[in-house]
Parts: sequence; C-alpha cells; structure tokens
Amino acid sequence: MADLQETLKQLKSDDMNERYRAWDAAGPLGAKAVAPLAELMKQDVTTIGKAGKMALQNVVNYAGRSGAEAEAKAVTVELMKVASSAYPRPIRGDALYWVGLIGGPDAIPGLVKLLNDRIIREDARTALERIPGEQSLAALKAAAASGATDFRKNIEQSIRNRGLTRETAGIADGAKRVS
Repeated sequence: MADLQETLKQLKSDDMNERYRAWDAAGPLGAKAVAPLAELMKQDVTTIGKAGKMALQNVVNYAGRSGAEAEAKAVTVELMKVASSAYPRPIRGDALYWVGLIGGPDAIPGLVKLLNDRIIREDARTALERIPGEQSLAALKAAAASGATDFRKNIEQSIRNRGLTRETAGIADGAKRVS
C-alpha cells in the first residue's frame, strides 16, 4: 500500500514519470488522502495540480470497486467535505462529480443542501441524479417542489432523466450504429 506522505512528495516531483507512477498507485490511499490531494489540486503549477486530480480520481475509482462499499462511503464523506468548503469551484465540481459516481444514500442530505448554493448547485443536481435508488429520486422531487424557481427546470430535467429507458429514449436494441 502506498504511503500518503511519500505519494504527495512524488506528485510534486519535477519528473513526470515519477508523478505518473505516484498517481497511478494512489488508489489504495483511501479517504485519508482526499483532503491532501484536493489541496494539491489547488497548486499553481498545472502539472502538480493535474497529478493531484488524477491521483484523487484513482482513489475514487478504487473506492468504487465492487465489494468496497465501506471505502466508497468513507471517500464520499471526505469528498462532500471538499464540495461543501471554500475550495475553488472547479475542485468542488470534481468532488461532486465523483460523489455522483460512488455516493450512496448517506450523501443525499448533503447534496440537497448544496442545491441552494448557486455556485455549485448544478454539480450537486447531477450528482444527485446519478445516485441510484428511490431516496435520491424522492430528494429531487422534493427539491423540484420547494426549491428555487430559477433552478426548478434543471431539477425537473434530472427527474425526467431518471425515468429514461432505452425505449423511452428512442434507442432500439437492434439500431444501426453510425460510424
């Protein structure tokens, strides 16, 4: 398993191969790595910020693997802290995108709260849309009924998206693909 401090040091390296090896191996670092990697994403040096982002993406992917529900939950908690903080908008948006990939019912109340944050509400809406289950759908419906009127159409679109199937979207099983 990778060591967090060593990984952070390698991600800041001038050697792009060392940065790549570090971000490629970051997955098992888990929830404890979320905040330090989000901090690294703020770096002015683009290559270091990108290395931090790619490493954090690998942490999310690793936590989202089959059979790792506890890890996914722990990483989601940390991602929600980043999304709810004063981090720059792009980092908060990335955190919410990742919550939409691995988050579960425990993330729903925090996402609903973020629907009131004009800076990040679109990202919160799409994360909520991607979380499977009736709880997230109910949260979207409640937000559509009581949320900001200027954002209601967006939330209603998420509700429609949740109802799409291959048939209702007009995608036939044997449809010809255009290459």
